Amino acid sequence: AIAVKKKVSEESFVRQEILNTEIKYVEKLRFLKNHYIVALRENMGKTKIGVDMDTIDELFCGQFVDVLISYHENLLKAVEDISFVATSTAHIEIGRVFLEWCPYLKSYAEFCSQYEQNMELLLRLRRQEKKFDAFVRKLETGLDKNMELQWLMIEPVQRLPRYMIL
Repeated sequence: AIAVKKKVSEESFVRQEILNTEIKYVEKLRFLKNHYIVALRENMGKTKIGVDMDTIDELFCGQFVDVLISYHENLLKAVEDISFVATSTAHIEIGRVFLEWCPYLKSYAEFCSQYEQNMELLLRLRRQEKKFDAFVRKLETGLDKNMELQWLMIEPVQRLPRYMIL
């Protein structure tokens, strides 16, 4: 009975941890889009921030963040729905959800393969384009370090390994 209780307790912990981390991840993706990407796109141009739309698209792999937000909002909803499932079958349902959504995780491949190149581009833009650097610094003013642009850009790269840890 103690072993069964411990297993149920561990499964509840894992389910709650997946739910909590997914909520935080979706919030960070939304912040990346709404605070940085939208602002950069609205202010693009050599006269405003020193970069054009093509450069911004290259930096963020086009609409990749939008795709991730949509995917993870749906995944979050599915995981939230599992919280209403009987504890003894919740782990099976979580496994089913991840198997169902697994094909969508392939979208990470392009971003992850270009991450190093994108970070080099970000650092180069911040060094060479003073208007761009000043604009990003202004956006980062008053934020916790983990909400700065370069730290939010690494979140998708780190997300899949975090699932494995759970």
